[in-house]
Amino acid sequence: MDRTHRLAALRRERAQLVDYLKALTPREWEAPSAADGWTVRDVVAHLGATTLSLLGPGMRQVLTASSAEAFNDEQVEKRRTWPVEKVVGEFIRTSAMASHMLRVTTRRPLASVRVPIAELGSYPMGLTPSLLIFDWHLHLRQDIAPAIGKPAPATDSERMSAVLEWMFAGMEQMNRNSMNWVKEPLSIELTGLAGGCWRIDPASGVGLRVTPHVDASSAAARIQGSSEQFPAWATTRAPWRTADLTISGDTQYATRFLDTLNIV
Repeated sequence: MDRTHRLAALRRERAQLVDYLKALTPREWEAPSAADGWTVRDVVAHLGATTLSLLGPGMRQVLTASSAEAFNDEQVEKRRTWPVEKVVGEFIRTSAMASHMLRVTTRRPLASVRVPIAELGSYPMGLTPSLLIFDWHLHLRQDIAPAIGKPAPATDSERMSAVLEWMFAGMEQMNRNSMNWVKEPLSIELTGLAGGCWRIDPASGVGLRVTPHVDASSAAARIQGSSEQFPAWATTRAPWRTADLTISGDTQYATRFLDTLNIV
């Protein structure tokens, strides 16, 4: 996915999310979300804190944090006393600023500069729009909308492509310690928006190597499902066993992979 399409997809995702948030009622803001321990308000506080961390001194904190989860909880806790207007206002303001800033940082040569994100690995700056699209997509569609019973807006192929781009980039590094037993190739084949086939091999060092859009017929195990369901089960928000997956080849090997996988 190229830079222009990532940035356009980011703008569309932001516009939809802002419209959705502006329509929430006071009761919906305080409702428990599907994110454990967080209200809807807390989830949006997290989104604002994340975009703010891209803009200045806070960036060093997230880059050097020993735990992304602990950092996120800390940032949400700091905002617990804020009124809803300040919480949503921060997200609207910082996400607009981040979208503008990314027009510069996703250009070469900066786009290829790799930066660490807590313990989650090191990623090229050019992927930052996909990171944000993933974060906004996931929290809206998995944590907020189901909790309040208000359907999320539909996405599109470009935005789903960005979501998948970040998730498979994360897959290579986020489970690098827990996946050190992977010795044979697997494949994940997704149908629907931005679908395709991704081959997963052990990396030469530590972690995994993911190759998109290849023939994975020689994989030891094949996992097939829909792209729309993938974010839910690959982040463990929903059990993969409840998803409509087809597993072929070495099912025991695939099952162990699915039980271990957790994309943050």
